[in-house]
Amino acid sequence: TPGVPKYVSTVAQQGKVMVNWTKPDANGTSDVIMYRIYVTDSTGTTFSQDADATATSAMLENLVNGETYKISVAAVNKVGEGVPSEARDSGNYHRVQFLEYRGM
Repeated sequence: TPGVPKYVSTVAQQGKVMVNWTKPDANGTSDVIMYRIYVTDSTGTTFSQDADATATSAMLENLVNGETYKISVAAVNKVGEGVPSEARDSGNYHRVQFLEYRGM
């Protein structure tokens, strides 16, 4: 199986998170065919999103502002899925709403 993707980082945006990584040092016995991004929310629910083998970033959408997600990335080749990267916090995006006050 492939090695662990390196330098995983995240940038929170409104309702989404950009995940960046670099390719693992080793592919294993065959080329990487895709990356799998794991996302775990504060309740422990995990879902995943796949990215192409040539990708080094992915946008995770339909997330909740203010929620912190744990995100990790695993490389996949024909043999199987490698060990995921260490989980990273997504960071929080808090949209600030300004209310206009009109005094009398």
